[in-house]
Amino acid sequence: MSWLVYAFLATAIYSLQIVLQRGTAVESSNPRVTAFIFSSFAILITALIVITKGTYQAGFPTDPLAWLVLAFGATTYGLFERHRFKAAKLLEVSVFDTILNFGVVIAFFGGAILYHEPLTLETLSGGLLIITSLFIVSYQKKQAITIPLKNIIFGVLVSTALGLGWLVDKMGATYFNSEMYGLLVWFFPLPLIAYPSITLRDFKNEPKTVWCETLLLATLNALAYYAMLEALRLAGTQSDSTENFSQCTWGNWGLSISVRSRYHSAHWHYRLLCHYQLFSTLHLYHCH
Repeated sequence: MSWLVYAFLATAIYSLQIVLQRGTAVESSNPRVTAFIFSSFAILITALIVITKGTYQAGFPTDPLAWLVLAFGATTYGLFERHRFKAAKLLEVSVFDTILNFGVVIAFFGGAILYHEPLTLETLSGGLLIITSLFIVSYQKKQAITIPLKNIIFGVLVSTALGLGWLVDKMGATYFNSEMYGLLVWFFPLPLIAYPSITLRDFKNEPKTVWCETLLLATLNALAYYAMLEALRLAGTQSDSTENFSQCTWGNWGLSISVRSRYHSAHWHYRLLCHYQLFSTLHLYHCH
């Protein structure tokens, strides 16, 4: 399959997972425990992919830079996974979904520095529109209630960690391979998620429904991440890979529009936000 097919496949699965994880986060008694269970399930699923495809036989790279890339990716993804369910618990789907797209901006501008990509006017304006959408989504007209600023900041920090992880995914998938790199960046963050400690009692306190839902979420996330790594590996050039990010965001926002329409159909500013985000995506989509 072409990288474009993998990109849209990742988009569809990621979007579904983002919508579903809110309910799991709310039910969870300890978001960090949920994150540990989530990552553990993802490791098992990714390991099955590695074994099935036999990519473990390819060995490991000898270039020290490959391991630096892996260390950076594992750290940033570890920070994201450690806090993602807490952020999903603090923020509604429509809000957290919007904030997560700040990671796309990080990937774009970080890619311009890391890969010496030129910044065009369209890229700058698209990034500005995404950042502006963060301010729009922080206001709820109903009863003039505003989302706590600390929750917004927390969501932005979580999204930043995700964007930094995205930034080195193409390099990681090239140095290793899509399957093995995916397995390693799921495995190595586990100590960071567990720190300072998670007890057996913590796992027992998690509702059984959370365990089942987390298995589903981990399956979706592992498959989507593998598809994204394949898209980045097959893209061939950095311009293709950054375009992949914008297309994934486009699809994600497309689904989130229907989510917002369901929960906030009576509020004009949510409908305005949907069109505003789509416009900013088109800027990023056409910049390459």
